Amino acid sequence: MWKRIIVGAFGGAFAGVGVFVIWPSVLYHLNWWGGFFAAGTIIPIAWFINHFCGAIPNDPEGSWVDMAFPIGLSAVFGGIVQVTKDGPVRAAHGIFTGGNPLPSMQTLAVQFVGACIGGLLAYWLLSAGKKEA
Repeated sequence: MWKRIIVGAFGGAFAGVGVFVIWPSVLYHLNWWGGFFAAGTIIPIAWFINHFCGAIPNDPEGSWVDMAFPIGLSAVFGGIVQVTKDGPVRAAHGIFTGGNPLPSMQTLAVQFVGACIGGLLAYWLLSAGKKEA
C-alpha cells in the first residue's frame, strides 16, 4: 500500500510541476511545437507512473480522471507560470509562494469542466461499445 501511495504522489507531483513549470518553458523556447511536445510527454509519463506502475488500478469497466487533481493542487499551492513575450513568468502565486490562490481558481474551474466532459465521453463511448456487443 505504501508503495502505491509513494508512486502515486511522485506521478502526481511530476504532472503538477510539469504542467506549470516545464510546459511553459518548453513552449517559450520551441513555440507551438514545444507545446505539443510537452503535452505529448509530460502527461503520458505521469499516466505511466500512476497507472502502468500500479499506483492507481485501472478498472476495465470504467474510467478515473486523476491527473487533474494533482495539477489543480499544484496551481493552488505553487501558482501558475505563464509565457509572455519576455519569457516564462509567474502569473499567479500560490499558497506556498505567499500569494493569493484565487487567480488559480479559474484553472480549477476549467479542469473541472474538462474532467466532466472527459468522464461523460468515456461513459458514452463505453456504453456504446457494450450495446453493440
